[in-house]
Amino acid sequence: MSFKGIMLAASLLGATLTAQAQVETDSLGDLSSWGQRFLASDEPEFPNDLWRNSNDETLLALLRSIQVEALGPAERRLLRRIVLSPATRPRGERANEVLAERARLMLALGEARAAAAVAPELGEDSRGLDPETFAIDLDLASGQEATACAALNGATGEADYWYKLRAVCAVLQDNFSGAELAIEIAEAQGVEDEWMIAAIFAAAGDVPEPPNARFDTGLNIALSAKADLDMETITLAEGRPDLAAAAAQRPSIPSELRVQFAETASEFDLISVADRRQILIERFNSEDSAAFSALEVALADLRDPLVSDGQRHSQLAEVLRTAAGDGLSTYRATAALFLPDFQRLIQSPVAADFAVDYAKAALIAGDRATAMDWLGTFSFEGAGEPDPYAVAVVEAVDILAGGDASPPSLIAIETRLIEAVDSTERELQVGAILTAWTGLGYPLSPLGRDFVAQLSDRGERMAQGQVTGLRAAVLSGAVAEAGLMILVTTRGEAERLAPPELSGIFAALVAMDADDLAREFAIESTQFWTETSSAD
Repeated sequence: MSFKGIMLAASLLGATLTAQAQVETDSLGDLSSWGQRFLASDEPEFPNDLWRNSNDETLLALLRSIQVEALGPAERRLLRRIVLSPATRPRGERANEVLAERARLMLALGEARAAAAVAPELGEDSRGLDPETFAIDLDLASGQEATACAALNGATGEADYWYKLRAVCAVLQDNFSGAELAIEIAEAQGVEDEWMIAAIFAAAGDVPEPPNARFDTGLNIALSAKADLDMETITLAEGRPDLAAAAAQRPSIPSELRVQFAETASEFDLISVADRRQILIERFNSEDSAAFSALEVALADLRDPLVSDGQRHSQLAEVLRTAAGDGLSTYRATAALFLPDFQRLIQSPVAADFAVDYAKAALIAGDRATAMDWLGTFSFEGAGEPDPYAVAVVEAVDILAGGDASPPSLIAIETRLIEAVDSTERELQVGAILTAWTGLGYPLSPLGRDFVAQLSDRGERMAQGQVTGLRAAVLSGAVAEAGLMILVTTRGEAERLAPPELSGIFAALVAMDADDLAREFAIESTQFWTETSSAD
């Protein structure tokens, strides 16, 4: 791959993936895959020696243990910072294998541009990643067909993809004779794809029983849409949230699928809230849409002046509660979707019944000011009395998010929280919150210390070697190793760990100068958005 090709790919992908940052390098002398910066301009990075103080075989084993689909939001952000930060090449003979695993994780995070950019250094371990074809494929997926097909006007590579591209682009231009010629040339070069051939003939109207649509590549998405293939049973390629983000932007595919893809992309922060809202609104307003989800109805109700305030609030709160039961990634994405509404909705006695729901959602979406505003709704004349425990939980988690941590504030919130405990469920949740406080360095009063001291043992314990190894990695400046050890330990379920383990993880992140991630981990470990019963 030429330098020109890499630069072309970077420009094309930068226009396609809005949630991804442009490649940055510190100097012209640092053009290796390790030294490139792939993080957004406002994202913190780890020091560039994050890989250097680790054994390459240890790194390789840790990387291979990571399954991105199982991770929660905070874990994915930690992984992003590890694999996307600019770095010096790790020592050892297996550094290229480490880079290949790094590319795999980039791709699983939806960072296709980054994965493709490191491919030239991988050689036989490139896994078919090519900067130019990745860029083109994502353009096809998102409906930017003219841009994608324009690549054929210049020098092309020898990979199978280029032969298929000529055939598909001919179909997209209704040049079916050109498509047939391209197929013949491809077959002469040993490039065969029975599904593609069947789909091309279906587009030409020459197949009585067309194949079902396929959405595993941008090529196949574009061809499926052109041939109007049956999309009832399609699924996206596993581990490709970038394709979901691209396909969500394609107007020619059914609105139901666009909604589905936008939801997937939102959980990986690969689509803006504005774009996702627009896709949902367009579906709701379309004449051919028959059945709508509760989420779509809630969004529509917020825009309908004929809907009563009570109905509007009731529908939105129900959507949030359902999302909370579907897992943190879904809940966080749903909260982010409705955050503009939490910021705009008029607070009133009617709204007070739902104030805690909105405060929790705003807090998980990263807007603590809005969360605290909603707790103030209970001061309105005519507002009902809130559950003191639910309010105290939000106030306590607000501390973790960066709220007022002065000694008087800590003591007051801690007291209200503990005094409101009236069930085993709530006792365990308060224990998790105070554990998070301690892990982030917030002191407990004698009341708080007595409370946590009397808690029964719970959660999984880490092996002594893991505890020592994590601490040693942090002290040695082996940042990537420490971060990967945390991810291998938490596995998308940090809350299952025993309090001492959680405190150690939060402290490790702080020691790694990742205070923001420590806060996110701590907040998520409390599971504060879940409902707890007030009686055994």
